[in-house]
Amino acid sequence: MKYMWIALLLIIAKAHAQDNGIYSIKEYYYDLKEQMDTARENENPSFYVVLSEENVLRKTMPAVGSYHGFTEKWFLTVENLNDGPKYGTDGVLVYEKRDFDIDTRNEVNEFIYKNGALIFCFIKTEGNEYRYYFKQNNLIHFVEKRTEDSNFSPYRKEDWRSLLKRSKHP
Repeated sequence: MKYMWIALLLIIAKAHAQDNGIYSIKEYYYDLKEQMDTARENENPSFYVVLSEENVLRKTMPAVGSYHGFTEKWFLTVENLNDGPKYGTDGVLVYEKRDFDIDTRNEVNEFIYKNGALIFCFIKTEGNEYRYYFKQNNLIHFVEKRTEDSNFSPYRKEDWRSLLKRSKHP
């Protein structure tokens, strides 16, 4: 009987997550990463990748300290019936990764876009992980995984609006 209740709770939790669209976001994420891996191995004209480096000279900055980072953006070529195909950075941004060091702390941010809208943000810093799931520019689910010895948590559930704003690009 005890195991039936546990199974029932798991089924309810899974159904609730599916209702919010979390599983479709995860599926999209893994499909996109697979396409990106294939594009890295083969020449794939569907993607246009921009890599940039910040603070190349690694100068110390006031109120920040030592800062250095890389940004990787993946654009998908889109067919537009009125204007023809859009290539390069005129395509649709589907993936962005920021990997940077601030003093002794490393942080990695991944932003996943679908149809031009942010649907997922993953942040890893100081051994902590934060996952933000979005639907129609609203947060639908938040997961925080902190290490036991971590006293520092720079991100909270309430930060979703600033992440959404920060992910917007011209």
